[in-house]
Amino acid sequence: MEYIPGGSLLQYLNRPTDVTHLLRQPPTGIYPRSLVQVLGIAEQLLEALQHIHDRHVVNLDIKPGNILIRRQSLGFWRSSVPQIVLVDFGISRDLRYPRAGVSGYATVEYMSPEQATSHSTNPVPIDIRSDIFSLGVTLYELLTGQLPFGNLGETLDMDFSPPPPRSIRPSVPPELEALIMRALAKDPRYRFSSAAEMRAAISRVQKPVDWSMTLRRAFSIAALASGIYLGFVAPPHIPLPPWKTPTPVVSTAMPTRSNTPTPIPSPTCTPTVKSESPTPTTRLTSTPRPTSTPTPRPPTATPTATPTMTPRR
Repeated sequence: MEYIPGGSLLQYLNRPTDVTHLLRQPPTGIYPRSLVQVLGIAEQLLEALQHIHDRHVVNLDIKPGNILIRRQSLGFWRSSVPQIVLVDFGISRDLRYPRAGVSGYATVEYMSPEQATSHSTNPVPIDIRSDIFSLGVTLYELLTGQLPFGNLGETLDMDFSPPPPRSIRPSVPPELEALIMRALAKDPRYRFSSAAEMRAAISRVQKPVDWSMTLRRAFSIAALASGIYLGFVAPPHIPLPPWKTPTPVVSTAMPTRSNTPTPIPSPTCTPTVKSESPTPTTRLTSTPRPTSTPTPRPPTATPTATPTMTPRR
């Protein structure tokens, strides 16, 4: 069994999706949908009804709560029309096996007059045109945000007619209003004879442009083209500002050892100071020079002592 996490069409109708919905909340809590969405949902529902009617099955419980929405992938590319799935065949009937009455209970607001009056003591023939009536109620609610019949009495009253959708929403096309009012006819003989006939009438309604999908796809294509362009074209060189210029780093590497021997300083002599007293003869004495422990290096000449002049007594 498939799991459909998108919720029901009833939850979808209770959720605002437009700026006008946020500014003005309808008293019924049902937000009308765009013409693009209504026509798209109607075509999908009629396709599902045509499939089950061709197999001699009538649903008898078509309403927004029994229509699930499949979550679509590629949200930036999807259409604004949700993908729907018709469920709940608990009280459906196989027309090849006639029986008296209707087993189970349907929702009163969406029931056809013949379905509401059919019971075991007063069996009324029910066929696929009962689903056409329930679908008309659903489409009326999608367009106007309200139900065409407020109670069962209005549904059974043959003289009562719901207000046309254009009186509530003037932007509804006249041909769409005409086919919905035909689907809501109290007498089954004046409704569409099949889902295929109603689907053909829906296809002749001029569909407006789905601007939501068009703008979303145009933005996606522009973003993709910009990404491809930036991937192939190298960006221009922009010099860094002075405060972001990298600071030169002083190298701390040890200097390499050179094979050139270090020159030895030449010996120095201390000059003799003349005085009035007889100058004694001086004698040179060598004074050893303090040295440190040498590191291993190529052999060099031994340093010589520095001669100094010492006065003779």
